Amino acid sequence: MLGFGTARVEPVETDAEGRMKAPALRRVLAGKGKSPTIVCAQAGNVNSGAFDPLAEIVDAAQEAGAWAHVDGAFGLWAAASPRHRALVAGADRADSWATDGHKWLNVPYDCGIAITAHPRAHRAATTASASYLTTAGGRSGTRSSGCRRRRGAAARSRSTWP
Repeated sequence: MLGFGTARVEPVETDAEGRMKAPALRRVLAGKGKSPTIVCAQAGNVNSGAFDPLAEIVDAAQEAGAWAHVDGAFGLWAAASPRHRALVAGADRADSWATDGHKWLNVPYDCGIAITAHPRAHRAATTASASYLTTAGGRSGTRSSGCRRRRGAAARSRSTWP
């Protein structure tokens, strides 16, 4: 889904429950050099319900300069429970998270939620630009929504849409 192709995927050793082994991840990352890397950890294995050791995985990814992503389709909601929130310890330091509303919130199946700690990177990855697109002001090659985005602290503290 990231567009890298299956030849670029590096499997990392897991335990019997499907949890990624952080020392094995460190070995894989050590061999990556300077190439762009994303580490996809899981909060709630689809088959066993197991949680990766997120704090260790995020540490390893950050030390290697990799993007740390938490697939929390099932388990990210554990953060809302005082009894279970330790299962997602470290997820708050990841670069991005994904979860599914349909698994816990009784909403339609196609309710996916993506969250990132880096709004500029997200915007750059999801903004379309082409010479045939125009803005309300008539400039081509820029976003055509016509909305103004807030910058700085205002953008971080409230919605970026007017």
